[in-house]
Amino acid sequence: MLNSSNAEFYMDLARLATLQANSPQLSSQDQTLYQEQAIQNLTLALSKRPSWGLAWGKLAQAYATTPEHSIDFIQALERAIYFEPYEEANQQQIIPLGIAQWEKLPDTMKGEIIAITKHALQFQPEIIYKVIKVAVQYDWASNFSLLTKHKWHQDLLNKAMREKEQGEQP
Repeated sequence: MLNSSNAEFYMDLARLATLQANSPQLSSQDQTLYQEQAIQNLTLALSKRPSWGLAWGKLAQAYATTPEHSIDFIQALERAIYFEPYEEANQQQIIPLGIAQWEKLPDTMKGEIIAITKHALQFQPEIIYKVIKVAVQYDWASNFSLLTKHKWHQDLLNKAMREKEQGEQP
């Protein structure tokens, strides 16, 4: 029997609902239903463990997909940043999310995303590939360039940008 007082139980249910919501075979109505289930399960996980930064990050991700939750998105991302800004798993979640939603973020949160990204680039070198992919995808490359201290970071960014340009040509 599963322990319903365990926050990870609800996190796992939310992950399952998110996977189901992203299934291309489903109707948009069913995808919305699964997305709402994910939000409900993440909310339950956070009721059991309110300082779980990764769960706040996952909740922000779930809210980011629905425009009617824009205020909830900002609040959830703010809590993810507050509780676990330097946890590797949380950084893997909030950095791409912050870049993708950059225009919606308040200026103070933009500064926090930049600081977290600098930290991640320094202490988890493998994140560079994920950050560059998202930076190029969401036209955030100029912001990324300001964060780089290493020539090889800039070289990777330039390569990704060239690949994007070549892929966009007819």
